[in-house]
Amino acid sequence: MGPVVTGTDPRRCGAVADPWPVRVYAGAPFVRQLSTGPTLLSCQSTQGHTAPQMVVDIGDAQARHFSGRSVPFDLPDHVAGEWNSLFVKDAQTVTALTSARLQGSAGIWAIDGQVYTAEETAPAKP
Repeated sequence: MGPVVTGTDPRRCGAVADPWPVRVYAGAPFVRQLSTGPTLLSCQSTQGHTAPQMVVDIGDAQARHFSGRSVPFDLPDHVAGEWNSLFVKDAQTVTALTSARLQGSAGIWAIDGQVYTAEETAPAKP
């Protein structure tokens, strides 16, 4: 194994193409790769919220240059959506999972989403 890559090492690079603002928390990362090559990075972030919520970015096949951020769950600002994961169902369908307490009940919430790269266009909704 080679030497450790420290915080000042020129080989070090951030995961997201657009760096997080300094005061934004972004933790508990989770990475999955699609059979077609692109990778997905989810984490819990406070950007734009008072409580951490799940966000997902898409990256290249080498798990770099993540961008195109989406928020799978429409949670109230004060409700935390934490300890997230992703399940790849097929080449374009991904299930996002988060834990949250809504209306006094704690639970695991799931939603299916479709993955489209910048070169692809999402089909029109009926």
